[in-house]
Amino acid sequence: MLKRMPYVFLLVTAVVLFVTGLFTSNREWIDIHLYDTMFVMAQAHILGFAAFFLFLLWLIYMATHRILFSNKLTWFHTLATLVILLFILWYGYRHPNGLSHLPRRYMAEPGEEPVSFFRNANAVLVGSIAGLIAVQLVFIANLLIGWYRKALR
Repeated sequence: MLKRMPYVFLLVTAVVLFVTGLFTSNREWIDIHLYDTMFVMAQAHILGFAAFFLFLLWLIYMATHRILFSNKLTWFHTLATLVILLFILWYGYRHPNGLSHLPRRYMAEPGEEPVSFFRNANAVLVGSIAGLIAVQLVFIANLLIGWYRKALR
């Protein structure tokens, strides 16, 4: 069954992340700074959002598995999505509190440059999220090619 339906891993991972999020403290948060905007999210909410995202992907796969073009593309999409998402979660937990080990500051002084490590850590997170979005194009291509092939029959 797993050979034909690798997207079951999405559901299993979603359940694990959801249960983990139930037992995670809301006192830990992750800051992501983009230019002059700061996003602050509790780690439990990030786990819940990741679980919801994976569950939604699983539902989409369940609805479209007969139309898909290639099982290899399905395997690639599933594994790449899980690896990138788990990397994002691991990296966010590895570098909590704004990804720098400095005291929290919500306002920057005029002319002050951000810490280079902080900038690099944000670049890793934003790049990983961009990679996750790019991997979703593999599913769209798999679906469109399969739909086109089914329409030609």
